[in-house]
Amino acid sequence: MSSEPLYRYITGQELAELIKSGKEPLKDYAVVDVRGQDFSGGNIVSCLQSPSEKFEEDVDELIEKTKDVPRVIFHCHMSQQRGPKAALAYAKRRQVEKDATADVNTAQPEQSQAKQEILVLRGGFAEFQSAFKDDPELVEKWQKEELAELIKSGKEPLKDYVVVDVRDHDFLGGNIVNCLRSPSETFAEDLDGLVAKTKDVPKVIFHCALSQQRGPKAALTYAKRRRAEKEANADPDAARLEQAEDEQDILVLRGGFTEFQSAFKPEKELAELIKSGKEPHKDYVVIDVRDDDFAGGNIVNCFPSPSQTFEDGLDSLLEDTKDVPKIIFHCALSQQRGPWAALRYARRRKAEAEAMAGTDAGKESQEGKQEIFVLEGGFTKFQQDFKDDPQLVEKWDEKIWEEQTWEEEQDRDEEVWALDD
Repeated sequence: MSSEPLYRYITGQELAELIKSGKEPLKDYAVVDVRGQDFSGGNIVSCLQSPSEKFEEDVDELIEKTKDVPRVIFHCHMSQQRGPKAALAYAKRRQVEKDATADVNTAQPEQSQAKQEILVLRGGFAEFQSAFKDDPELVEKWQKEELAELIKSGKEPLKDYVVVDVRDHDFLGGNIVNCLRSPSETFAEDLDGLVAKTKDVPKVIFHCALSQQRGPKAALTYAKRRRAEKEANADPDAARLEQAEDEQDILVLRGGFTEFQSAFKPEKELAELIKSGKEPHKDYVVIDVRDDDFAGGNIVNCFPSPSQTFEDGLDSLLEDTKDVPKIIFHCALSQQRGPWAALRYARRRKAEAEAMAGTDAGKESQEGKQEIFVLEGGFTKFQQDFKDDPQLVEKWDEKIWEEQTWEEEQDRDEEVWALDD
């Protein structure tokens, strides 16, 4: 059996050069965008949209449409989950069809499937638009995010607008100033209070980490409950007046907190910290909780603490890092294992501080002086930016990254996430 990977990665720069090379879209190459609700706000010129929610239903039609196209490039918002998953599903289905027609076409090889390269756009549309949003040959219908401008406009938070952050364990590591936190896990229980608190606010903006699922779902739930309450309390004679007075905009932050914070380049902060002359394991420590996916590269001077045995080593880790000012956790994507480990660490540290309160040891405790972070985008994003810098990344193996699949990563995350309480 061939060990050839089912798909490979293409960089944004390589795709931009392909688009501008004079090649014909949908004939020489096809870009397949599998974003769903987050498709609005901009896209790559001449892309095919095939939302991930119904990709399995549409894949046969897509294969037929692209069967003679030499290069098919998939992406979603960040190409961390939906894009790679779609590429994998497409490749497997195409292979099944190829095998099924192999005997028939043996006598007439010209009827066999054309050789096709299946690719995933590294960094997804988020990274592509960051580099090329001002080039109309590459990106169309792009809309600038307005939230930062709204926050800086002098408008009053919780009166003129409110930002509702529905992240859960992944809330650690930063948030938008003056946001209201309403975790998705308890959102239904808190909904009535949120509707009452924000009933007179003109703009209510929801988000989660990527605003692909939890953020849009919360916004929709909020809108439905708000409408139901208005209808239940409506005076039929005043219905038209009330409708005119209801000027609340319910919005979802495109790209979520991940894209919002990336606009201000915080992913560069760790690189700057490492190169600042600060001493690792004294002034800061990077804790990598990846498991068997640790192979292929790591951040220089990181401390490996695999998620599968993290609880066993937590007491020792707390002792070793009790005086370190900055603790940075990450896994491959920092969507599940990294935030999970950071939360476990923070809770145990707080419990120990409370247990020592009033003692001499407690008075000398560094509680409140230690910052706990999660590296946004995980090692996947970090290595995309810095894999060629030996001061930041070591033991990087291109072959491993080319062969990495979304399904393998998702399985690892789901396995450890199930351990959470």
